[in-house]
Order: sequence, then C-alpha cells, then structure tokens
Amino acid sequence: MRTARTAEEVKVGIYARLSDEDMDKRGCYDSQSIINQKGMLTDYCKQRGWQIYDIYSDDGISGLEYDRPDFDRLIADCEKGLVNTVIVKEQSRFCRNTSLVNEILKEKFPTLGIHFIAITTGLDSNDPDYLNRLGLNGYIDESFIEATSKRVTSVFKYKRANGECISPFIAYGYIRDPDDRHHIIPDEDVRGVVVRIYEEYASGMGLGKIARGLNNDGILSPYEYKKSKGSKFNAPNNKTGLWGNRSIQAIINNEIYIGNLVQGRRQKVNYRVKKIINLPPDQWQRSYNTQIGR
Repeated sequence: MRTARTAEEVKVGIYARLSDEDMDKRGCYDSQSIINQKGMLTDYCKQRGWQIYDIYSDDGISGLEYDRPDFDRLIADCEKGLVNTVIVKEQSRFCRNTSLVNEILKEKFPTLGIHFIAITTGLDSNDPDYLNRLGLNGYIDESFIEATSKRVTSVFKYKRANGECISPFIAYGYIRDPDDRHHIIPDEDVRGVVVRIYEEYASGMGLGKIARGLNNDGILSPYEYKKSKGSKFNAPNNKTGLWGNRSIQAIINNEIYIGNLVQGRRQKVNYRVKKIINLPPDQWQRSYNTQIGR
C-alpha cells in the first residue's frame, strides 16, 4: 500500500456521468444528476482540504462506453501526472463495463499510483478488499445494463406489436397525432403530393419524370420539407436536396402509404456493441391499418 499523501499533495480529478440508463421509473432524472454529483464531490474535497485539479463530466453517455470525451481527458491527465486522485459518487458513475474495470481500475490506476474513491459506497483503492469489491460491483453494474437493455427491447417490441410508432422520424406525408405521440396521421400539407406520385406512377410515368415534374413545380423534397419544419432528419444520399428516382421509389415501396406500419428492421448486435445490423424481412414487425380506428 502506498504512503498516504498529505492534503497539499492531493490533486483531485472529479468525475461525474449521467445517461438515460440512470432515469428512474417515473421517467425523471434522480439524485445522481450531474450538478448534484459535482456538488457532493466538491464538498467532499473541501472538507479534507484537497486541491481539485479539474472537474470532468460526460452527460448522456453510457457507462459501458470507452469513447467518452471527458473520461478520456481525465485518463490523459492521470497519465501526465496532473491528477493523482480520482473521486466519483459511485463506481457505476466511472464505468459499468467489466473490461474497463479491469483495464483502468485494476491495472492502469494502480500502476500510475492513482488513488480511486467512490464516496457513497465507501470504495477506496487503499483498502485491502478493494480488488474484490471492484469485481463484484463491476459485475452488478454491467448486469444492470444488460437487464435494462432487455427491458427496453421488450417494451419496444410490445409497442410495435400494438401499432405504436416509436421511430424518432416519421415518413414523409405523415405527422404525429397531437393527442397521441405514438400514433401517426396524414400530413394534410403534403397529402396531395403523395397522391400525385401514386397516380402518376400508376399511369405509367417513370420515376425520373415524376421527380422532374415535382422539382419543376417547386415542391420541396421530403428532406427539404422536413428541414423546413425544423426536423433534424438527415438524408446523406440526397446531396442536391431535390426529388430524384430514389426518393420517389422510397415512397412507392413504403407500405405506410397503404396503412401498414413496418418497424424493427434494424437492431444493435447486443447491449455492449454499437453496430447496427439489418434484420431479415421475416423478423420485421408489421401493423396494419395504423392510421385509422383512433
């Protein structure tokens, strides 16, 4: 065990973190808010006369993530010798990932001589049982994330199965029902444009000709229309912002225009992996007549 530092020798890096996984059952952020964490940790240092080198915080980022801007900055400052003591509210604020627990808390920090403290749980790297408690806490924290992921996934599946639209973006020609955000209704401002596209296509008109006609008439493409309404929707394949074959084909092929809401086409590999994969059509969730009966 290292020799205890005097108060003057202590250079603290305070770390605070919050993400959606930390919301309580009421849908509100609990007492672990970033502000509360910072206040609690700052008071802890002041009571001991410790110098705070800097305060690091990541808001809206999961504790499973390696790539956290202020987390990375904290580790870099520890490696430079600018910080020799890291203080968090509890271990889960620092990380919920057993790999990170092993890499940082069990290996890097001891090697660098970093004193790690989680104040509400009494976790202290100077204690003899520190390593055992780290492993147990890490397992519990990651299990919490896994359970939360499964719960959220099951809720999403239930909502889709019941015809609720949970997509953050709505197909062109539809808007959210002001009385029910999970129900969509026709957007009367562009209903006629969708009808026009289907009528012209049914008459034998080609995709290119339909697109040129819409552009010539000054009708905003779906991307530009959404932007005009303040949407953050991004269309990386539409560099011109005009109607084109692809945008017309997307409307022709989308079952939403005959009342079928198709969701769940993509999903994450698992709760630890960011990568999104496309699911085969037989795993999509389809609801029929979703714009009527409400």
